[in-house]
Amino acid sequence: MTVLRHVAFCGGGSGGHLVPALALAQELLTQQPEIQLTFLVSARSIDRTILESAGLPADHVRIVVQPLVSSRGRLRFAFQCLRAFRQCWSQFRSAPPDIVVGLGGFASLPGGVAAVLQKRPLVLMEPNVIPGVANRLLSRWAAKTLSGWPMDPNQRRTWKSPIQDIGVPLRSGGLTFVTSSAGSSVPPGGSGRKLLIIGGSLGASQLNQIVIETLGQCEFLQNGWQVVHQTGLADRESVAAASSHWPFPVTVTEFLPDLPAQLASADIVISRCGAVTLAEIAEAGVAAILIPLKTATDGHQTANAVLFANRQAAVIVNETDPAAAQQLRNQLHRLTTSEAERRAMAFCVTQLRRPYAVRDAVDSICERSKPPESLPG
Repeated sequence: MTVLRHVAFCGGGSGGHLVPALALAQELLTQQPEIQLTFLVSARSIDRTILESAGLPADHVRIVVQPLVSSRGRLRFAFQCLRAFRQCWSQFRSAPPDIVVGLGGFASLPGGVAAVLQKRPLVLMEPNVIPGVANRLLSRWAAKTLSGWPMDPNQRRTWKSPIQDIGVPLRSGGLTFVTSSAGSSVPPGGSGRKLLIIGGSLGASQLNQIVIETLGQCEFLQNGWQVVHQTGLADRESVAAASSHWPFPVTVTEFLPDLPAQLASADIVISRCGAVTLAEIAEAGVAAILIPLKTATDGHQTANAVLFANRQAAVIVNETDPAAAQQLRNQLHRLTTSEAERRAMAFCVTQLRRPYAVRDAVDSICERSKPPESLPG
């Protein structure tokens, strides 16, 4: 295996972009303890929270925050992109990386472009079935693309860089978030059956509203079920107020600091459909009801969910359907009252596991990729 001195990760804006990178960073530090790692991320608070709580050794990791908070206002965003590009350019000049890894999202563009122009090898990570805009733009000059969930065939046919299917890298032991006390004491399990509801690192108001409308009519959950509902910060109080009237035990929390443990102890999960969350669900082997975020860019959450549904690993509820709450109740009734249904779905979801994703990704990155033959133009 090639020994790398310095790897730079560019991107951020959500847990879905950073969690796979942290898995790679953990493995790189394990294999090559002297390696230097640089994270060039957005100024969004979620990026700082994830990185600061990841436990990466300060003497081997540098975090460079780029002034990319929002894409609202084209002129302002263009100026921010230019500033971020100059920051990445300077960073790569002062501390040249052996490999630059693009994580997708708007925050990956400045570093990706700087890497290409400086002729540094660029490797892209694309966890979703539908690739993001940033990776589509950068794929022409990337040495390779590491694919998480199998890329949509139409996108794959026209993709500009070689694709290596590895799965979605996950950190061993999961990712621990620093949270307030409201989200720090959720028991991983307990007696009876457990329904887990998760909306992602930023919360999910529409999903939360559908759940509120649904669970008040799920009298069958009285039969030995407990509910753990991760709401995000904005909706915690409204969900807690509604759930106080439900005739079964409910734990409401802003965040889940131990998501892998929570999934491992769950019998059913209701979830959004980000690539990392789905990889966690597959790893846990839990029956899933998926509610894709309809406003997700290019419909990538829906495409991710359809992949699971086509493998009988999950069922989908359409959040824009006026009957979404009734759909959810029907699916919950089916799964809570039939252990055979749950077991069959759980078995199917385990077939989607990719246990060697981290190892394969690191092996690929450590193959010293050649820089682009030519500059964009």
